Amino acid sequence: MRFMHVADFHLGYQQYGSKERFNDFSQVFLYIVEQAIEQQVDFVLLAGDLFEKRTVDPLAMRVAIEGFRMLREAGVSVVAVEGNHEKAHYRDQYSWVDFLDGLGYLYLLNPRFEDGRAILEPYGDIGGAYLDLPGGIRVYGLKYTDPNLVYDAVRALLKREGSGIARDPAPVVELTLSGVLPFSRYDLDLDYVKGLLDDAWSPLVTRVRNMTTPAEFEIAVDVEASRPELERTIVRELLERDARFRPAADAWTRVALDVKRLVLEDSTPETVIDYLRRSIAQKPGFFLKTRFLGRGT
Repeated sequence: MRFMHVADFHLGYQQYGSKERFNDFSQVFLYIVEQAIEQQVDFVLLAGDLFEKRTVDPLAMRVAIEGFRMLREAGVSVVAVEGNHEKAHYRDQYSWVDFLDGLGYLYLLNPRFEDGRAILEPYGDIGGAYLDLPGGIRVYGLKYTDPNLVYDAVRALLKREGSGIARDPAPVVELTLSGVLPFSRYDLDLDYVKGLLDDAWSPLVTRVRNMTTPAEFEIAVDVEASRPELERTIVRELLERDARFRPAADAWTRVALDVKRLVLEDSTPETVIDYLRRSIAQKPGFFLKTRFLGRGT
């Protein structure tokens, strides 16, 4: 089973106000489509942000449909989730990615929610949370979510527990929000959550504690930076999150990017391993697990 994982095509993005940049994004998308067909992948996994905006430029939609038509004719399925750039303006509306799903160009995955709980159903006529592919492969999908998902869960809690809360005397309510969020924890409006509790139960005291943790790979980058600068920033920040690599994060970043370059140049595994050994020998702060190199260092 071979698949291609892609994301962030941002079709329709006229960066710097330049029409050429609009064309660049379109050409890259079509090039990736051609590569998927040439490499004979079984499916393409599209992890969001196919489009730059919720309101899609007609030319950008034309490019998307042309690419997906090529994939469909080649027998390559597209399994997708919706990103934050292309999500519908309102929760009850369809997005343009829903539109492409309806035309049969892709499988758009996302669970439905009942009482704040995700219902994981197979993909069907009205969508679904997962898709079974040949070879025993099951792909689950969850679209980009925002604080509204948390607010809906709080409303479901109020509905579920409402009749069991005493009103006289007035209760003291403390709500703790926990877990890992697929968006910044600072986007949560705790005053709004407190207002939901106040309106439902008229408590004497209301306290909302935000114990959530941010999305693991959320990285702030300069969108105007060059591709090499973006890549360097992302790799360095990911390395800095691991205590083993943090003291020498800059050096490890250079090594990681050099390894990528060697691989793209079709260097042999022996060449890559030799480079890693030499890098470690030159920088005493480095260490690498034995199982990575295949022998002690």
